Amino acid sequence: MKNTPLIVAHRGWHAVPPENSIPAFQAAVEAGFRWVECDVHAAVDGTPIILHDAELDRMTNTHGNVADFTVAELRQVKLKLPDGQLTSAYVPTLQEAVTAAGQQALWLVEVKPKNSPLLVEKVLKIFEPFPDRLALQSFDLPNMDAAWEMNPKLNGAVLVESAERLVEANERNYPAIHARHDLLTSDFVNSVHQRGGLVGAWTVNKLVDLRRIIGMGANAIITDFPDRLREMLERNN
Repeated sequence: MKNTPLIVAHRGWHAVPPENSIPAFQAAVEAGFRWVECDVHAAVDGTPIILHDAELDRMTNTHGNVADFTVAELRQVKLKLPDGQLTSAYVPTLQEAVTAAGQQALWLVEVKPKNSPLLVEKVLKIFEPFPDRLALQSFDLPNMDAAWEMNPKLNGAVLVESAERLVEANERNYPAIHARHDLLTSDFVNSVHQRGGLVGAWTVNKLVDLRRIIGMGANAIITDFPDRLREMLERNN
């Protein structure tokens, strides 16, 4: 095995609690998965809010856009499980989740809205006291360009979901590329490593895919099943 990749719990460890919830992040950290991934949008006042979708419909008991709600209103919105069952967990702010998960948690934060430098700035501000606990990622290049302009030392990655963007990201020498796992090849990973870059893969859940990505030497693996990945890595070691 070329290296031992970082295990990143995708939207927290949501085997029981809902995705992107404070209980999911706490569950990940308590189980020993220090790296947790989350998605952020902005509330009506610009506060970073954790939710994958721009709309509340899929994951909550409320309809509408996150950007139209205040933080106080979002605290009253309950998150759902995949089967539609409501939970007591609410839509959290990034600050609330970071505080609740504790100092052991390391955060891979995805900025979802395009061209959102103010949201990027607010995310960086939250982690200003402990910058080593943050890695930032986005599909939107202006977001990442703004982030690196604000903090040239930022641990950040460009998200990629097409073969064309994969080639472009490598040609532009981005320090880290987080790609849809089926796009990655050993040759590509090696080429990024040769120029000193890092490669992450998302969202890797099947055993056969986990083995393949581990074998090609990815630096980080984002997965809904961090326990499955950890067990595989322990067996390999």
